[in-house]
Amino acid sequence: SEINEMSSKIGEVAARALNGMDKVVKTTRQGVADAETAQDSIVHIQQSFAEVAGVIDDISAALAEQNTAVTGLAKDTEQVAQMSEENSGAASSLLQLANELEGKAVQVKEAVEVFQV
Repeated sequence: SEINEMSSKIGEVAARALNGMDKVVKTTRQGVADAETAQDSIVHIQQSFAEVAGVIDDISAALAEQNTAVTGLAKDTEQVAQMSEENSGAASSLLQLANELEGKAVQVKEAVEVFQV
């Protein structure tokens, strides 16, 4: 009977120990599953960061292209402005010459009218 009691207590302790070990195993398995889920999430996040970095590179390249186009456009606009200024000067000179020519034509006409009968 004492042996039976001791045996029974040992059985109870062993059962509790096994029960505790089962809980540890279940908790460990859950921890491993959680770690695998976290690892998958980290891989997904890394892929997303890589995609974002690619998009940022594309935007940067587009901005560089746009900057080049704007610089070319500014240069072309400056050339057009310079040509317009030159054309304005030439038109002014042409107007002055036309006025002088008109004055000479009037002088010639007056000189010729003197000889008309």
